[in-house]
Amino acid sequence: MTYLTKPFFTLVYAIQDIALPVIILDLIGIFLILFKERYDPRSFILWLMILIFLPVFGFLAYLMWGCTLFEKHRFNRKYLSDRELLGPVTAEGSLIPVCEAGTDIISEGNAAFLVTSDIEDHAIQDIRGAERSIDLECGVLSRGRISSELADAANRGVRVRILTGTYGFGRTAGVRDVVSAGGRSIPFDSTLHAAFSVKNRARLGRRFMVIDDSVSYMDSGIRLEGPISSRLGYRFEADWTYSSGDVPVEHATSAPAGDCAVQVVSGGPDCPEGSPVQSMYQFMASSSAETIVIATPFLVPDEEFHRILKLMSLSGTQVSMVFPRHGIRWYQYRNTMTAAKSLLECGVKVYFTEEDVCSTMAVSDGHLCATSPLPLSMVMMDSDFSINLVVESEDLSGSIVESIGDMMGSSNEYTLECYESRTIWDRVVFFTARMFMFMN
Repeated sequence: MTYLTKPFFTLVYAIQDIALPVIILDLIGIFLILFKERYDPRSFILWLMILIFLPVFGFLAYLMWGCTLFEKHRFNRKYLSDRELLGPVTAEGSLIPVCEAGTDIISEGNAAFLVTSDIEDHAIQDIRGAERSIDLECGVLSRGRISSELADAANRGVRVRILTGTYGFGRTAGVRDVVSAGGRSIPFDSTLHAAFSVKNRARLGRRFMVIDDSVSYMDSGIRLEGPISSRLGYRFEADWTYSSGDVPVEHATSAPAGDCAVQVVSGGPDCPEGSPVQSMYQFMASSSAETIVIATPFLVPDEEFHRILKLMSLSGTQVSMVFPRHGIRWYQYRNTMTAAKSLLECGVKVYFTEEDVCSTMAVSDGHLCATSPLPLSMVMMDSDFSINLVVESEDLSGSIVESIGDMMGSSNEYTLECYESRTIWDRVVFFTARMFMFMN
């Protein structure tokens, strides 16, 4: 008995002095996860297991990477100021019935075009014609033709403002050129937060440009003319005033330029009612009667959206999805294939293309389309700041379907047989990739 009991009691005596603080910390962490956090069920179980089985390390890991309470408190001010600046939104007349938190009013009388090639040339031409203002929101502005033209615009007296992510504290090479020419630039987050934050969350994923409140560009390749540009201008203004503390400036509403109805849907950790972006895609999928066509950089959907896609396919709606074969990170392609398996079992058509798919484009029944710079990742849609456009236009929807169709034509259809033919090594890699799913 001595051989068995001595090590046990040695351990008990060693930890008895710190046992109570450890238990208290663990109970605090468990209480916060159970009653205060808003987690995906799989994340909830993961953090609960970490706290139970790794008491001290688990609590520290939760504070560093898992805790969202600070973001909720931090962005509550942003939510209130955004609503004050953007105004109230009602479901009546809205293109999609999503929660108010991230939804702007519907804008009528717009023209929307998909620029499949030479989008930089189109943007440069509009920048050169700018007379009053250029507002750009992006993650990083590298030195190149766009930054050079923005610097030239600032030199000739155009008000140029750039809101960036926190990479390089927001001052990348292209930004420095514009600021030197008289433009203004600030990072979305404070320098202190950018320097010490280790969380893969609350990143700026909004990428768009507004010129003279009449022409605007989305990073997904959409060029817009008409009143929607002023609405995007107010979306920029809400983010700019939050980060800078400046007094908001007025944005002029331009004359109608077409017959498209457009609505801006923004998502992020400042939305207290859940992710409006997830709601947007769920509505588009569930309301489709004939076809759903989607192209996205990778797929890690929430359970509800996954279930809706499978249900619509089983009910007779033709669901087609295109993904790139090579993701930015090695595990994204594998996670996409894992998520696609159950879709394939329900009849969804899945394609992997060798082409780059840098943004999300979705079309429902050939007339309602949505575009976003971010992929269909439940983590990004819920925790990163994103911007999405919902456009009611048969012409734009047709252009997007044609573009996605070209990608399908140059790729091979992925089938259940392809998935089941994986080697043992492939299965090990897939299993490993799933552990990185929530880092997308």
